[in-house]
Amino acid sequence: MARKSRKVIAVNMETGEKREFPSTYAFAQEMKTSPQNVVFALQRCGTCAGWKLYDTPDELRKRIEELQRQLEEVER
Repeated sequence: MARKSRKVIAVNMETGEKREFPSTYAFAQEMKTSPQNVVFALQRCGTCAGWKLYDTPDELRKRIEELQRQLEEVER
């Protein structure tokens, strides 16, 4: 199965500059870090190389829907 690119929205913690990257790999290359560090930062809503990292709004909505399904299941 082919890997799917994961777009990244990054906000510079110092300047507030906001940028969108086509993939975790593209961000990692430009910031001289590993793609794994980028993915870990996205998973924990954290930072990497001085940038706060976010998934795209569509991906965030998908995650929210999945969390709502999980919540409904455990509340039964």
